[in-house]
Amino acid sequence: MTRFLGIIVFAGGFLMISASLRESAMSVIKALTDFTSGYSPYSYIAMAIAILAGITLTLRTGQEAR
Repeated sequence: MTRFLGIIVFAGGFLMISASLRESAMSVIKALTDFTSGYSPYSYIAMAIAILAGITLTLRTGQEAR
């Protein structure tokens, strides 16, 4: 959890510093928002399945011995 928060803060710092990177990130977010709005019910179901699969994979691999 600490690593995840560190990555988010680090990425936020880069977005605050670089105007061109911020513009690029916002254009990608806008494109994704437009895409999901176009395929509304199915895209939300697919995103929910992908998020749940990611959580399951993370929790499953976190319990294995190294």
